[in-house]
Amino acid sequence: MEPDQREEESSRPRRLMRVIVGIAFSLTAVVGLVMINLPPTDSKVQAMIEAAIVKMEGSIRPTLPKKLDQLTTLVAVDHAGNTIRYEMTVDLSKTTAKPTAAFASQVRSPMLKAICSSEAAQVLKLGASYEYIYRDQSSNDLGRFTVSNSDCQGQ
Repeated sequence: MEPDQREEESSRPRRLMRVIVGIAFSLTAVVGLVMINLPPTDSKVQAMIEAAIVKMEGSIRPTLPKKLDQLTTLVAVDHAGNTIRYEMTVDLSKTTAKPTAAFASQVRSPMLKAICSSEAAQVLKLGASYEYIYRDQSSNDLGRFTVSNSDCQGQ
C-alpha cells in the first residue's frame, strides 16, 4: 500500500466520525429530552428514536454529497427502523490499489474503534445501529457492515 493511501485511509474514519458524532449528539439530546418528560415504554422509546433519526436525516441531507476525503464521499443518509444507514461512494480512479473482498472488514475495524470511543456510542445504547455501505462510482457494491451496541462491548 502506498504511503499516501495509508494516510488517506487512516483519516477517513476521523472525518466520517465528525459527521456521525454531530448526528449522535443531536439524536441523543432529542431522545434524552423526550425520555425525561415521558414514562418510557418499548414502543414509545422506539418511536422517539425513529423520530429523532428522521429529524437528523432532514438536517444532514441538504449538506450531501459531503466529501470525507480524497476518495470517499458521503452521498446518502437514511434509515430502516432504528438502523441509520450511511452510503459512501469511493472514487477508485484516484488510487492504484483496488478494493478486495476484505474491504469492508478493513474499514470496519478503525470505524468500530472510533464509534465506540465517541458520543456516537450513546446512540447505540439507545437501541439504534449504524450501517455503512460503500460503492464505487458505478454503484458497484464494495462492501457494507453494521455496528450495534454489542459490537462496542469488547472495545
